[in-house]
Amino acid sequence: MSRKRNHLQLMRKLAGRHAETLMRGESHIFEILASPVTANGQVTGAVILMVDVTEREERESLRREFSANVSHELKTPLTSISGFAELMKEGLVEADKMREFAGDIYKECGQLIALIDDIMKLSRLVIL
Repeated sequence: MSRKRNHLQLMRKLAGRHAETLMRGESHIFEILASPVTANGQVTGAVILMVDVTEREERESLRREFSANVSHELKTPLTSISGFAELMKEGLVEADKMREFAGDIYKECGQLIALIDDIMKLSRLVIL
């Protein structure tokens, strides 16, 4: 959205009441907060505050991406484990294949444990 369009949108939104919007520039993101100044019931001006929220928005984007990746990485082995276990439960696995299926479940559990360990290590990192 262009800066001029953002500005016009903000002024329309203001129309006598508080308004907030995000403005994305080439390298920064600003949160714009505006409140009307009134005298005798008439809007005579506005107080506008621009806050650079680039870092906050980038962190939020990384958090969403990380969450999506972790969800996928957790779901993939769980789906395999569930599928193997269901086949075994329903008696659809021949006795000579039971050890192989158990090995597959064990392997997938190992991957889950490693992933969870990595997530726990990440959670302990201090961000400066």
